[in-house]
Amino acid sequence: MFEFELEDLEKEFGALYGLEKKFEVLKLVRPVLRSCNGVELEDVLWTFTDSVDALKAALKMKKAMASFNHGKSGEN
Repeated sequence: MFEFELEDLEKEFGALYGLEKKFEVLKLVRPVLRSCNGVELEDVLWTFTDSVDALKAALKMKKAMASFNHGKSGEN
């Protein structure tokens, strides 16, 4: 399970903006989690039968998010 911390964005730009950002990130991480044999139970709740796959998914997600955020520096 992972969490989105969008409260500050939603306060400044509105709830719709927060939802747009959530779906943008989900579009990025879903393929990563699936590539590591993750099974989606809810949008932020995934299961893995193999703990090694879960660890690989976490590391790949971290790398994907870092790359995504690097491209977004200075943007909202």
